[in-house]
Amino acid sequence: FPVTILSMQSPEFFAARYLNMGIRGYVHKDESDIRILEGIQHVLEKGYYRKNLPVEVEVGGVVENPLDKLSKREMEVLRLVVKGDSLKSISSKLNIQVSTASTFKIRMMEKLGVETTLDLARLYDQFDHH
Repeated sequence: FPVTILSMQSPEFFAARYLNMGIRGYVHKDESDIRILEGIQHVLEKGYYRKNLPVEVEVGGVVENPLDKLSKREMEVLRLVVKGDSLKSISSKLNIQVSTASTFKIRMMEKLGVETTLDLARLYDQFDHH
C-alpha cells in the first residue's frame, strides 16, 4: 500500500525509520504545496518518493551504507551498470534474461531512492569499499 508521510520532523532524523517500516515517501510539512503534491503523486505513480531525503542516514552516530540494502546479485548488476555495460551485455555476462537485468536495476534504484544511472554511479563511488 503506497503511503507518504507528511511530517514536521526533519527527514535527516526520522525518514530512515519510516522507510524501514515500509513507508514509500516522506515530505516535510514546510515544503511547498507543489512539492507535497509531487511527493504524493510520485508515490502513487512510481511507488516511492525520495528526492528530498539525504542519501546517507546516520544511525547511532555511524553513517549507514545504502549499498548494504542490496543483494549480492544486485551488487553484481550495479558494478556492471556503473562500468557502463548495457542491460544486454549485463544479461550475457551474468547469464540472465535482459528483462531480469532490467528488473534488478529498477529494484536497486527503488531501494537506494535514486532515479538515474548517474545517481547510481555516484552512490557506488561514494559507498563501495570493495
